[in-house]
Order: sequence, then structure tokens, then C-alpha cells
Amino acid sequence: MLITVLTSLTQEVKRHPRLQFAQQSPLGSVDGTRLTRLTLLNAQDFYFMMRILRNMHMPATVSKGDELGNVYHLRIDAEGQLWEHTTHHEDIRIPVSTLIDLADKPGELNALIAAHKKAISHPSWSHQEEYRKRLLVQQLLSR
Repeated sequence: MLITVLTSLTQEVKRHPRLQFAQQSPLGSVDGTRLTRLTLLNAQDFYFMMRILRNMHMPATVSKGDELGNVYHLRIDAEGQLWEHTTHHEDIRIPVSTLIDLADKPGELNALIAAHKKAISHPSWSHQEEYRKRLLVQQLLSR
């Protein structure tokens, strides 16, 4: 299982006692934010691992590492709310036959492309560290 996190938060994720990682790879900068990919060693319980990331309020992208698998996105919005979305593998690729069928129907083709764009879109990585801090402060103040 592959987990992409903010490079600045990598050690925090790696310190969790229930998660063990086989590999850590820097990915460079995306949306002006440095990212790191972690390869989870004990990936038996995907849902447990997702619950850990949610409880840590950890912006992340998670995939099972295969091309046909779903991709799970966790982000924090500007108001400090956790945003979660699953991009299903069938949403990522539009079959060429579908595009050919709609070649003479520009309205339907535009609608298909708009629906596709919405299905695969997710919030940017930019400002995730700031938004996470805001969320954690809000939680402290509400106790």
C-alpha cells in the first residue's frame, strides 16, 4: 500500500506504533508542497490504516499500489474540515469507444468530460500543513 504525505509530516506518520513502512521515497514538489511516498509494510487492514490517518488529521493520498485500484484522498479545507474522496479506477480512464460514440454529440461529450473532471478532482496539496494546524487548534479550543 502506498501513502503519499507532506514531507514535513512524514516522521509523525512513521512514529505511529501500528504502522510499519518498508520504503520512503521523496516525490519532489506538487502544488508548491514537498511530498513523500511511504510504502506500508503491514497493509493487511486497509480500513484500520485509513482510520489512523483520519484520526491524525493527516492530509494523504492512499492507493493499494496497483493500477486498477481505487485512490483515496484525505485533505483539509480552509475552514479546517477533513475532506475525503475516493477516485474509483473506472473513473480515471474513459474508454476510447465511449469517446468515439460521442464524437458527433458535442453536448454529451462535454457533459461526459465535465463529469469525469469532477470525479477525478481533489483539493490541492498547497496549504495543507497550515490547514491541518488550524484544525488541530480548533480541536484544542473546543475541549
